[in-house]
Amino acid sequence: MEEQQARETPSQARALVLEVRAAFDQEHAAQVRQVELIDQLCRAFSALDASGPAIPGQERLLPTGADGTPLVAEHLATELAPQLRVSIESAWALISEAMNLVHRHPLLWAATREGQLRVWQARSIAQLTASAGLSREAASWVDSRMAPALGRLAWGRLRRRLAGLIVRADSELAAQRAAKARAERFVRIRNLGDGTALLTARAEAADALRFSRLLDQLAGGLSLAGSTDEHEVLRAEALGVLADPEAAVALLAGPDGEPGGTSRRRRRRTAELVVHFAPGEGVGRCEELGPVLAEQVREWVGHDQVVVRPVVDLADNPSVDAYEIPDAIARVVRWRNLYDVFPWSGRTSRGLDLDHTQPFRHGPGRPRGQTNPDNLGPLSRRAHRAKTHSGWQVAQPFPGVFEWRSPLGFRYRVDADGSHELGAELYWPRAG
Repeated sequence: MEEQQARETPSQARALVLEVRAAFDQEHAAQVRQVELIDQLCRAFSALDASGPAIPGQERLLPTGADGTPLVAEHLATELAPQLRVSIESAWALISEAMNLVHRHPLLWAATREGQLRVWQARSIAQLTASAGLSREAASWVDSRMAPALGRLAWGRLRRRLAGLIVRADSELAAQRAAKARAERFVRIRNLGDGTALLTARAEAADALRFSRLLDQLAGGLSLAGSTDEHEVLRAEALGVLADPEAAVALLAGPDGEPGGTSRRRRRRTAELVVHFAPGEGVGRCEELGPVLAEQVREWVGHDQVVVRPVVDLADNPSVDAYEIPDAIARVVRWRNLYDVFPWSGRTSRGLDLDHTQPFRHGPGRPRGQTNPDNLGPLSRRAHRAKTHSGWQVAQPFPGVFEWRSPLGFRYRVDADGSHELGAELYWPRAG
C-alpha cells in the first residue's frame, strides 16, 4: 500500500499545487474586488449635502490619498470602520492605499487586476511612492517604468527597483529626503533587564556598512584568539572590544602585536565601491547600498581609499579547465546575473555559489574549458540542492538565460527581464 501511495504521490502533488494556486487566485480576485468597491464607494461619497446652513465642525471633503487622488466626505471612514471591525484610522489607511493605487498608478492597477502581482504588493508600491512625496506626474513616471517588470521579478527585486525609480523620479526631492534622514540620525540603547541591552541606530549607509565590516574583523580576531562562540555572538562581543580602544588596537594588530606593522595596515580604511551610473544620470545603483545620488558617492570617495575596477565586458566568455572559478570569471557572472537564477528568487548574487549549469565532468577525457560564464550561474544553496538531488533540471540556452523544469513538470525561464512561467508538461518520473 505504501509503495502504491508513493507512486501516486507525484500526480497527486501536482494536482494539489494547482489547487493551491487556484485558491490563491480566488483570494486575489476577492481582494481586487475590494479595491474596486472602495473606489466606487469614494465616488458615492465625493460630495456633501449643502442643503442646510453651514455649521462649525460639520463634515468636510478630504483628500483620500497623495497628489492626484479624489476628495471624499470625511465620515466615509467612520461609516466603513465598524463594518470592517477596524479603527477609523485603519479604515482611512485602507481607503488611502486603494486610492493611491487606482488613481496614481493605472498601469500597476491594470497589471494587478490581470493577476501579474498580488494586491498587497501593488498597494505597498503605491504607498511607498506616496510616502516619498512624489507628485502625481512623478508617480506616473514611476508607474510606466515599473510596468515591464511586474509579474517577472520577485518582490525583493521589485522593491529595490522601486527605490531607485523613486530617487530618479525627483532627484531634488530625494536629496531633501536624504538630508532630512541624515539630520534624524541616532544611536539608542534600551536595557532589557536580563543583563543585555538592545542597541538601535540610524546612520549613514556607508558608515553602517564600514562598522559592520569592522565588527566582522574584530570577531575574526576573537575567533583566532580562541573563542568558540557563534559569529553573531562574536560580533556582539566586538562591541565591548570597541569600548576599549587599546584592546581594539591590540586585537587588530594580529599575532605580531606590532602597532607599526600589521595593525597599521589593518586599520587603514579601504573600500571597494561598485556603482553603476548611466550616462548623464545623477542617480546610480550601488551594490549593497541601493540607489545613490552622485553627490553621496563624491562624499564617500573623499574619505576613503577607493579600489577602482576596470569595466567588465559582460559579453566576454573566458574559460578555464579547473573546477575552481577565478575572480575574473566570477565578476562577469555576478554582474551579468545580479540575482539568484532560480525562478522568482530575490536574493542578490553577491555571496551565492556559482553553479555549473552542466555539471563539471572530472577525470580523464573531460572537456576543456568547462568553467566559463556560459556554463555558470549564481544559485542559493537550497536551489542548488534541488537541482542536484530533487529532480529539478536546468539549461542555459543563451548566456545568462536559464530554463528550469520542476519534478512535477512546471517550466520556467529566468532572464534579464526576470522570471516567466512557460506552462507545464506531463509529469515524468525522476531519473534513476
